[in-house]
Amino acid sequence: MGGKARHLPTPATQFTYTNSDNVYNFNYTGSNPYTSIGWDFGDNTPGSNNPNPTHTYTASGSYIVCTHICHTGTYWVFIMNCIYF
Repeated sequence: MGGKARHLPTPATQFTYTNSDNVYNFNYTGSNPYTSIGWDFGDNTPGSNNPNPTHTYTASGSYIVCTHICHTGTYWVFIMNCIYF
């Protein structure tokens, strides 16, 4: 058995956001390319598969926002960020 191992770069999933009157604009800034992306806004509402979604929070509180990507169909990467308002 000969050959060389091929190491793929570890993908990174990152995002930024802005807020105006509890309307949050999220911007995915992580690894590309990816084959799919998903968001969970932490408030029991439907998520999104848009890389740059907008979400409105209807109640004050602390929310854990998660995004995940599938990188070239091989593995998933997750990141969480807390938003307080």
